[in-house]
Amino acid sequence: MKYLVWPLLFTLLLIGACGKGTKDVLRIGTHADYPPFEYQVDSTLVGIDIDLGRRLAEKMDLEYEFKHMDFDDLLPALQAGDIDIAISALTITEERKHIVDFSVPYYVANQTILTKQDNQTILDEATDLKDYIIGAQDGTTGYNYIKENLVDKNLLSKENLRIYAVISDAVKALVTGECDFLILDNSPAHIFQKQYPLKTALTIETFESYGIALPKNAPLNERINQALQDLIDSGEVLSIIQTHLR
Repeated sequence: MKYLVWPLLFTLLLIGACGKGTKDVLRIGTHADYPPFEYQVDSTLVGIDIDLGRRLAEKMDLEYEFKHMDFDDLLPALQAGDIDIAISALTITEERKHIVDFSVPYYVANQTILTKQDNQTILDEATDLKDYIIGAQDGTTGYNYIKENLVDKNLLSKENLRIYAVISDAVKALVTGECDFLILDNSPAHIFQKQYPLKTALTIETFESYGIALPKNAPLNERINQALQDLIDSGEVLSIIQTHLR
């Protein structure tokens, strides 16, 4: 048996040396159905958040792996430890801060009410929507806005708030006439107006800050924040955003 000691020791040292050359992997959760922040082109993930997640990992000297999942599954996956961060046009809200931490903000959004180009209805404020069918993506701040300001105040019936799991289905519903108006963040609204015969009926200034969702009190959070702040300060985040909004 003693003759096997040196070959075994050499093998263990070799494995250890190889292991030192590998990088840890940053597991990034996203919901790739929200252009220009995250979407797919020929099964490839692209968008503002995809580029930002990639640059964060590179700046931290980490490999990265994107995990596409339903929007409503992002924060539970983060809590369960299935992903390390969630980056998916996530608005920083007090409700979400009860269960996850957030990075420094990297984008500010408002809500847009979209409608078909041939719709002549004039909206002066959100309450003017009370007699129409409104579409919204489930779990979004747009959905919450309509629910809290119209449905909960009995200005809009629950039946007239149509909820969709993904924003692309909500847009198709608007185009086909299943709903009269659609609420969503301003940047994806801008993109969809280029793709379909749609127009902005109303802008609601909510000034929502997007942040990267992080596990509560995780050791990696400080490094994520510092790397993101460096990318913001250098102007790289702004450059990424401007590239995708052209």
